[in-house]
This record gives sequence, structure tokens and C-alpha cells, in this order.
Amino acid sequence: MKQAITLCFAISLFLLSGEARGQGTIPYAFSLDHWNQVIGISLETRLPAEGKTKLYKRGSKIEVLHKSYRIGEKLFIKPLVPFATNTDFELYFHGKEILTFNVGNPSKRNYNISHIEPRLDTLPANQLKFEIFSHEVFAESSPYPYIHLVDQEGDSLKGTFLELSPPLFNEDLKSLTLWMDPGRIKRGLGLNLKFDTPLEEGKQYELRISKSLRNKYGEELEEDYVKKFYVAAPDRTQPVPKLIYKRKSKLSSITVDFGEPMAFLSVRNRISLYKDGKYMDSGFRPDSVRRTWTCRNSEGWEDGNYEVRISMEVEDLAGNNLSRLFDEDLKKPGKDSQNENIYAEGYKSFNLSIKNGRFKP
Repeated sequence: MKQAITLCFAISLFLLSGEARGQGTIPYAFSLDHWNQVIGISLETRLPAEGKTKLYKRGSKIEVLHKSYRIGEKLFIKPLVPFATNTDFELYFHGKEILTFNVGNPSKRNYNISHIEPRLDTLPANQLKFEIFSHEVFAESSPYPYIHLVDQEGDSLKGTFLELSPPLFNEDLKSLTLWMDPGRIKRGLGLNLKFDTPLEEGKQYELRISKSLRNKYGEELEEDYVKKFYVAAPDRTQPVPKLIYKRKSKLSSITVDFGEPMAFLSVRNRISLYKDGKYMDSGFRPDSVRRTWTCRNSEGWEDGNYEVRISMEVEDLAGNNLSRLFDEDLKKPGKDSQNENIYAEGYKSFNLSIKNGRFKP
């Protein structure tokens, strides 16, 4: 839906000769759509309520098709198509010219990247995904030409990302999941043997997003977005969640501690709380490094039997989930998960009871 943006100005009344008619000015405002096209003008005037308006480009005898209406002492002019920029227009009322105005060239609007997950400045050498968030809706065209991995020598590395078609945007098109090429991360695969992993332990990199990455309205970023990070040893262990219950005054919380930072989108809405078998909440919120996820209740929970369910699909930064390592050889016999108590339904379960405000495992 187009969103109107109002820019306020003031204009003087002019005769065709360009001389001022009177000493005052008439305040006016342009209405802009999301593409910064001027789609209307409103004037503060005490002209009679009844009367016909005519609109022309200066020097032209062809009328500009438009609608006009009054609300209080404001006169609104809406052309059938947006006003041309850098063009003089003449407005007539009851056959008399009342003003001229120039639309000018409204400044182009830019948008910004909100942040990139993970927010850490140190990542494992087998980092699997980046999640790019914006307050605006991304264009649905391919983003990959505008996203680059740059090493500490300033060289842009090729073949590092898995370029999917269509790209992995979320439902509202405000986040993009960017995969490192799994074929280079999984040990023993052809690409891994030939090129090794994209990230090398002990080195620094930049994830650069060009300002030319546009949103759905064709607008560019205000400037290039750069995430700098250092590469640590690869992560080849599964997350092992633990449950923590805290009570301080009236603040009561249940926290899942995974023991390591987790991939934000893989965990969000995948931890659920049940009471006496009935679903209560999936509002577990992460800390800044995404290691712990907490559900708080300022009044404290009622006595009862509670269950916390964690989807087996939650992943750490290297794509290791609760059931297996990302680059585990699934054909190798005798390979068991590091975690226990994983239900066939697809989640890991923690049970606890609360009696008289006290936690009992």
C-alpha cells in the first residue's frame, strides 16, 4: 500500500508576469507516495466553497486532469497522474489564476539494514548462515549480486554463498537468510575437498551489503552496510539445553540455556511452555548473544505441572541441532546423539512442577 509522506512549504501568489499579488503567502503541502512521486497538493485558503478549478502546465493550454475538493479551509488538488518534477504549474479558480507553483525534485528516500544475525563479532569457522534484517520490505529479485564476503586483504571471495532461487526471505519479506555454501562446509564433500571452508580460523572478514540492494519500492540503502567479524575454531558439538528456574521478589522466569549462541530464526517460536498438558506460551526471549532464552511472568506462575518443549530443529551457529551434527556422516553406524530425552514427536522435553511458588524438577 502506498504511504503518503507530507512535505510542507509556503508559496507566494503570482501574476502571469511573475509579480507578487499581495504581501502574504499561502502555506501548502505536497503529498508524496512511497516512490517520492508528488500525487497531490493542499492549500490553506479562504476561497469560496463553490467554484471550479483548472490546472495547467505553465505555457500550455491543455488542462491537467485532476480532482479538487475542500475540507474546512483547505483546498486539495489531486492530479490523475503524479505531478511532473521541475515543472511550473498554474492553478485557476473560477477562471482566475490564483497561484503558480513548482513541484521541484523531492529528495530520494533511502532505507537501512536493521541488523545482521548473529550479532557476535567472533564466529566459528563452519558458520552456516547469516540472517539479514530490515525495517523495509526487500525487493523479491535476487539479492546475491549485492552481498559480498571480503577477506582481511580486501579481496571479495567468490563461491561462498548458496545462491537460491527464490531467495530465502521470510513471510513479510523483511529478513533474508543467507547460507554459506553447505557443500564447502560439510567435510568430505567434493567442494569441501577442492576449496575447503569459506572461512579460515584466525582470520578476519567483512560481510558487505552494497547500498544498491533495493527494497520493494526501488529505494537504495542509505550507505553500504558492513559486518566485521573474527573467525574462531569450528563448532563440532551439539547444543545441550538446560532448564533454569528463577524467582526474585514477584519476578519469575523459566530459562533455557543452550550452552552456546544459537541461530536466532531457528529458535524463535520453537520453545513452548505447557501447563497440565495445555499450551501456554512460546514467548521465550533471547539474551544478546542468543545463548539463553527466557519466558518471564511478573506475577509468578500458578501451582501446577509444567513442560517445556524445544524443537529438535533448533540450531547453533554451525547448523548443529538437537538430534545431530550438521556435517555428521549419517551413513556411519553407531552414531548416537549427544542428547537424551528426545521424543519421537520432534521435541526435547523438560518437566517441572511448581508448588507454593517453588520450583521442583
